[in-house]
Amino acid sequence: MALVDANLAQWEGKGWRCPVCRRATRARDGLLSLPNNPLIVAAVQALCAGGPHARASESGWRKDKSGAPYYDFWSGSGGRIKVWTASDDNGAAWSDVASYSALSIDVAITLLSALACDSLRASTCAPRRDAVWLGGSAVMYAKHYKRYGAERLEFAQSVDVEIERLLRLRFDVLSYPGFDPVSRTWKRDGITRFGVSLFDLDEDQPPVANDTCAGAMPLRLGAWADHWLNASGPMWVGSLPDALLKLDHRSSRGADVLAKKLGLLLTLSWGASRNKKHQDFEIRSLLRRLGELRSPGGIDAHYGGRLADRFEEAMLRLSEAGLFQHHLHAVDAQARRAEGRQWFEEWLGAKLTVQRPSFLTRVEQI
Repeated sequence: MALVDANLAQWEGKGWRCPVCRRATRARDGLLSLPNNPLIVAAVQALCAGGPHARASESGWRKDKSGAPYYDFWSGSGGRIKVWTASDDNGAAWSDVASYSALSIDVAITLLSALACDSLRASTCAPRRDAVWLGGSAVMYAKHYKRYGAERLEFAQSVDVEIERLLRLRFDVLSYPGFDPVSRTWKRDGITRFGVSLFDLDEDQPPVANDTCAGAMPLRLGAWADHWLNASGPMWVGSLPDALLKLDHRSSRGADVLAKKLGLLLTLSWGASRNKKHQDFEIRSLLRRLGELRSPGGIDAHYGGRLADRFEEAMLRLSEAGLFQHHLHAVDAQARRAEGRQWFEEWLGAKLTVQRPSFLTRVEQI
C-alpha cells in the first residue's frame, strides 16, 4: 500500500496529462492521424493474431526451426515482412505473443498516431523520426479513461508493460516495395532490411521538461519511417476515428474487442482505396487476417455459432457508431443455420460489402 501511495504521489506531482500528451493525442473532429503502410498493417495483424490462442490460429504465429515465434505478412508482388520479437529466449518470446491483446493494439495505435501528428512534426521533416516523451498518460487521454486513484495507476502500469513488449517487436522487410532514402527513388523490386523496430527509444535522451508526465519515455518511430514516412518520397498517413480507441479493450466486454480489430483493419484497407464507393470482403479472409479463425483441431462444436454471432454484433456496433455501413450477403447460410443444417463454411465464404466510411468524406471536405 505504501508503494501504491508513493507511485500515486509521483503521478499526481508530475501530472496525468502533460501538454505533450494532450497535443499528441488530441483528435481533430474525432479523427487521429495514423501512418498507413505495409509495415503498420503487418504489425496490426500480428498483434491481432497474438493472445492465448495464437498457436491455434489458422493463419497466425508459427515457430521456426529453432522454435521461435514469427508472423508472415506477404504482398501481392511477392514481398514479405516477417514479424518476430527480440526476447531473451523462445519461452519469453512465446510469452510475449500470448500476452498480446486489444490493449496492445490500443497502445501501439495511440503511440503511432502521437508520433505522426502534425502538431509535433513539421510536414517537411524527412523522415519523421524525432523523439517525443510519451507514456501511459497519452494512452489514457486518447482512450478517455475516466477512472482515478489506484485503479488509474494500475492501468498506467499495464500500459507501460505493453510499451515494453512493443519495443521488443521486430520486422524483417524482405524485397518489399518501398522508398530508398539513399537513391531517393521508389524501389519497385523491393527493399530489404532486418531487425526494424516499430518504436525506438531515443539514444540521445533529450532533456525531460518539467511538465513531462511521470512514466514517459523518449520514443520515436522505427527505421521503417525512412521508407514509408519520408517527405522525400510518398508519405501515407490516414485518418483513424478515435471512437475505435474508446471501445473497451477487455475481452469480457462482448463484441467490443472484435469491433475494434475490424474497425482498425477496415480503416487501414480504405487507405489504399479512397476512390472506391464500396469494398467487398470475404468473411473468411477478414477473420483470418485478424487471427480469429481457428484451425480445425482447435475448435469445439459451438465455435462457429459463437464466432458468427460475435462478428455480426461487432459489425452492428461499427454501423451504429456511424463508422462503417455494411451489407452481409449471408441469407442462405443464415437460413441453413436456422434449419439446423451445415452452414458455417458457407457463412465463412459469404461476402461483406462495406460502404465508403463517412469520416473519409469529412476529411476531403476540410
